[in-house]
Amino acid sequence: MPYLKFALIIYGLSAAAAAVQAVPAAADSDSSNFGSISGRVTYTGTRPEPKKLMVIKDVKVCAKTDHFDERLVVGENGGLKDAVISLQNVTGGISIDSLGKEFVLDQKVCAYTPHILIVPVGTPVKILNNDGILHNIHTYAVKNQSVNLAQPRFKKTIRMTFDEAENVQVRCDVHGWMSAWIIAVDHPYYTVTDSSGDFVISDVPPGTYTVNVWQESMGLASTEVTVKADEEVEMNYSFGEEDITD
Repeated sequence: MPYLKFALIIYGLSAAAAAVQAVPAAADSDSSNFGSISGRVTYTGTRPEPKKLMVIKDVKVCAKTDHFDERLVVGENGGLKDAVISLQNVTGGISIDSLGKEFVLDQKVCAYTPHILIVPVGTPVKILNNDGILHNIHTYAVKNQSVNLAQPRFKKTIRMTFDEAENVQVRCDVHGWMSAWIIAVDHPYYTVTDSSGDFVISDVPPGTYTVNVWQESMGLASTEVTVKADEEVEMNYSFGEEDITD
């Protein structure tokens, strides 16, 4: 498990953290005593230069824009993009329905959007083909059934569900640079860091929780945090070069 450095502070919500999309409260939840967790995930090593990917297939469509490796994206401030933050041991709180009703993984200009998609278990994911060319949906799962499906240009939508919570990689065998992750979850207390490494999870019932931080190139790290009613806990995570697993 990678070395995890963290700071635990209680203070008012910063403007940067407030800009991150939080997990919303369900309409029928009494959130008057809930707290929240916010912070930033950073990378302390030498900032990696964006790695341009080679486009060698369907160039007329796929090369309309440059493609870059998204496995380790570090902002100018050291913020680590696309780290998944989640809580364990939550009882009560908001409903998983608060995550939304529709979940879409798009294939546009031979790239998956978004790179990280959080979706409740048992809820269909719409996988779109907006490129008018052949794509291929290949999932790499352990708890769920892996699939390998062709998606020709006339098949604009494929629907897929996941019955067990896990992180599932998605790749296209036709265009080898295409990669994304579907994070199948069984509760709503998940979020993803933005391009500055910021995150916030709102509407957390008071209690002590294990907080997991997962990033595809860094692996999994965890710690504990105590959330009090009507208070915000800030947690800042730092990964280093020595933590890279991929």
